[in-house]
Amino acid sequence: MSFVGIIACVVGTAFACRSSARRRAIGWTTNPLLLGGIAFDPVFAAAVIYLTALHSVFGTRPLATGDLALLAAFPVIAWGADGLRRRRFPLSGVRRGEGAVGRVACVGPRRPEPAAGQEA
Repeated sequence: MSFVGIIACVVGTAFACRSSARRRAIGWTTNPLLLGGIAFDPVFAAAVIYLTALHSVFGTRPLATGDLALLAAFPVIAWGADGLRRRRFPLSGVRRGEGAVGRVACVGPRRPEPAAGQEA
């Protein structure tokens, strides 16, 4: 249950990182690696949990229906917690990821700035 709960929260966090005012500009489908990861996570978790051959390797057992119903709320809880954190600790006046000591900002890799005289 813990393994699948963590995966469900990671999916919620991934969507939370994509949810902002910029989401309308960048869209949901602009990062195929993120979508691939979100699709892979539940498939891998289901294989680990429901394939009998993997039970002894990972020490898992099939989840009960009640467990699955509870897990459905985990991504929403993670997404909501991130939204509450953003309201409580806004990154106003700070570029995301820079100077936000003690706060987590969902950012991608930094692109190098072009040298003077070069085109972007």
